Amino acid sequence: PDLVDRVKVTIVEAGPKILGMFSEHLIEYYLAGLQRKEVDVRVNTLLAKVEIRTDVDTTCGGDFTVAHLKNPDGSMEVLPFGMMVWSAGLAPVKFLTENNNFEKGMMGRIKVDDDLRVPDT
Repeated sequence: PDLVDRVKVTIVEAGPKILGMFSEHLIEYYLAGLQRKEVDVRVNTLLAKVEIRTDVDTTCGGDFTVAHLKNPDGSMEVLPFGMMVWSAGLAPVKFLTENNNFEKGMMGRIKVDDDLRVPDT
């Protein structure tokens, strides 16, 4: 509770919308909830690079980590951060979509058992 005024959440999405696999209605509903919580949502924005810098003005002092973002208009932006949660590659990779050696389930994903093992391997 003591840090809530010092925390800012930014979601960076390279595509045109977040939660692209869901209906527009659900996406709009979720975005409205994020906006109420003052979450900064950036779409069509690429994460170009992450680096440790010593020249960023921070209240913490010392080295700081920054993300270099390429905005939709092509401009670059430096976004300092204290913690990054990365999620990428939600679609099946080419190796899986073209490989017929494994039984596949929903959305082309390899079927696994309750212990996340591929059966019969």
